Amino acid sequence: SLLDVGGGKLTAPLVFLTMLLVASFEEFIGRAFIPYVGAGLSTYTFTTLHIPKLATIETAISTMGLLAPVTATALIASSALCIGLVACILVHVWRRGGLLASILTHALYNTIIILLAARQVLPASIVLGALSIASVIFARKR
Repeated sequence: SLLDVGGGKLTAPLVFLTMLLVASFEEFIGRAFIPYVGAGLSTYTFTTLHIPKLATIETAISTMGLLAPVTATALIASSALCIGLVACILVHVWRRGGLLASILTHALYNTIIILLAARQVLPASIVLGALSIASVIFARKR
């Protein structure tokens, strides 16, 4: 699995490269067709691609008895809202910077989430800091 790479220690560049492949696929499906089908249908498609992951997580949580069913359902529902919010942010990035910008943003977002899930806060903070600095630099150029 991705979390077992390098003797249990993730490296940010390896995670980023892997997420770049994933983000390329997801962004092509989620954003490349906006000019043809509109942002609403494109965002709906992108969001529904992530729903099976949430259902799998909810099943695993309830099977292991980690959370009460109501708590697990609330967690999954809030996660679905977050996916919808991220999808809207990626549409905004796509409109301002194009498909490559949305792919890079998506890959960086996924990298940060995976590094945090692996309890690698320092590399995640460095990636987040670099993303923030790049955002400020690009915003000033416009």
